[in-house]
Amino acid sequence: MSRSKLIDYVKISPNSNNPRNHKIDKITIHHMAGNLSVESCGADFAKTSRQASSNYGIGTDGRIGLYVEEENRAWTSSSPENDHRAVTIEVANDGGAPDWHVSDKALASLINLCVDICKRNGIACLNFTGDATGNLTMHKWFAATLCPGPYLESKFQYIAEEVNKRLAQKETKKQYSVRLGPYDSREKAEQVLSVLKAIAAIGSIDETAVEIAVTPEKEPAKEEPKKITVGSSVKVKKGAKTYEGKTLASFVYDRVHKVHQLEGDRAVITYSGTVVAAVRLADLYLE
Repeated sequence: MSRSKLIDYVKISPNSNNPRNHKIDKITIHHMAGNLSVESCGADFAKTSRQASSNYGIGTDGRIGLYVEEENRAWTSSSPENDHRAVTIEVANDGGAPDWHVSDKALASLINLCVDICKRNGIACLNFTGDATGNLTMHKWFAATLCPGPYLESKFQYIAEEVNKRLAQKETKKQYSVRLGPYDSREKAEQVLSVLKAIAAIGSIDETAVEIAVTPEKEPAKEEPKKITVGSSVKVKKGAKTYEGKTLASFVYDRVHKVHQLEGDRAVITYSGTVVAAVRLADLYLE
């Protein structure tokens, strides 16, 4: 088990059973019945006289506090059986009775935290049944209380649907291939990755599901130099001599010849069908 990376504040409460005696397979949502910050909620649970705690707390500002490690059972739901199986979350209220309203920021953080808890603990989906048989439970099913309050209670089905939607999205990883030019850097690839993650976030796709495959473009293949063969049109390099070392007429260097015969480094060239000379292959160039 591990704690959520979404937490902003930690104040470990002594009010817990360490460790819990059951695998985590539930989430229980509570309300604070007050607009407590994560710090003030943590201070309250730190009192041994309080005899209460929760694994997490969420403030009206959306910040998340950790009070009991997930591996341990918090004293939250008046039901040891439920609390040994559930990660419990206290949510602050930005309004009082009778609705006990919860801010949009707190609700968004609650959904994010539930997704994170499910993912790390292998909970495939949240099943809200309206009673204690499901794995999304509320305090009022285990004690004579209004907790989690009318507003949060009305959101349980929505919370389950949102969490399950995001869990389903996480099951399919999106892979984006980015083709870079041969002279581009890895730094540019990371910049592209940041943009992709931003796009993924806008589309409600978990950014941890976005991967990048950097495939630099290959440099264009270099053309093999053309070889002089029989029939090639060639010119003779200025100052070149015949294969036997004799001087060539000056006009030979200005004409385009045809290679009539090749034997090793010896080439016989012609002009208008007439043999001109035998020269070294290295003294010819393609026209």
